[in-house]
Amino acid sequence: MSADRIVAVALLTQLEADRLKGTLEHCYPVPDEGTFDHLLAQLDGVDIEAFGKGVVIRPTVPTR
Repeated sequence: MSADRIVAVALLTQLEADRLKGTLEHCYPVPDEGTFDHLLAQLDGVDIEAFGKGVVIRPTVPTR
């Protein structure tokens, strides 16, 4: 097993990646083929709230 650990995985827009240029050790482009559409739809259904020094991640509850 490698001594290197994965500490973060992110999907960034090209603009975000350009802004972070020079600070990212590795950046791998992903073709826009809809591969992550299901994941992105799931993430759109999450609410994030500040909680102390961290955050709480909750699924969005649809209002009726």
